[in-house]
Amino acid sequence: MRAASKRLDVPPDDRRSRAEEILRDLGAQPRLTVYLGYSPGGGKSHRLLTEARALRDNGARVALGWIETKGRADLEALAEGLVRVAPRSARVGESTFLDFDLDAALASDAQVFVLDELAHTNLAGGKHVKRWEDALALRAAGRSVLGAFNVQHMENMAHAAEAIIGFPIREIIPTSFLRVADQVVAVDVSPEQVEARLHAGLIVRPEDVERALQGPIRPQTLRALRAMLLRTIDDVARARGEAAQTPVAVAFVPRDLDVAGVVAHVAAFADAMNLALEIVPLEHGALGVLE
Repeated sequence: MRAASKRLDVPPDDRRSRAEEILRDLGAQPRLTVYLGYSPGGGKSHRLLTEARALRDNGARVALGWIETKGRADLEALAEGLVRVAPRSARVGESTFLDFDLDAALASDAQVFVLDELAHTNLAGGKHVKRWEDALALRAAGRSVLGAFNVQHMENMAHAAEAIIGFPIREIIPTSFLRVADQVVAVDVSPEQVEARLHAGLIVRPEDVERALQGPIRPQTLRALRAMLLRTIDDVARARGEAAQTPVAVAFVPRDLDVAGVVAHVAAFADAMNLALEIVPLEHGALGVLE
């Protein structure tokens, strides 16, 4: 398995080399590449479409199984000209919705499929409950997949992420999914870049910007979720034998403080990020040199 990568901005020459590398691999075995982000507007869809175009330009038969362009002109431009798998429709109450059609994808001659929003729960009538299961089915059928989702949907991160974001996370992907991926790539941008995209109207409507800044795209929320993303990538690398040390979180606790709640809070983050936790008692005033 290939090492996990934290690289986001890939020069054109490097992207072409990567596309050629994937094409060579296509001749030997199908691959599942997962682009992992941490926030809306973090660049996952842009990365998926850019990689898809690079593969197509190098001769691969690429199809968009499902992509969320969110009405953005830049994403629509990247998607233009790429073959799309016709979606299936499903009735929910009195309304009709569209969803990824696995059967149509398997009936096509595409070698590589783009599947955005892998945490999505499929509408009634699909072969699988979740879209990430569709991705595994495509690979099992000999097709490669470029997929994406945000780290807060990981089974081992969701509980801590809920506390950070302030609302339930209902779409869950098992931790084992990343372990069976052939490559996991962190789509890592700074919180400041996400905020700039928010203010530019690339994430929500202009009238919803202030609400977003007070909710899921608060600066402190972005920083915490980004830490989860990088921790997850490190965990993937460690599972593949690329890291020998176990990171440790240290909580310094004054002896004269009732810290049961604080320790429980720190323990939840340590568990979510797969950190060993050490509790260090301090005498009153011991942190004075750090103030």
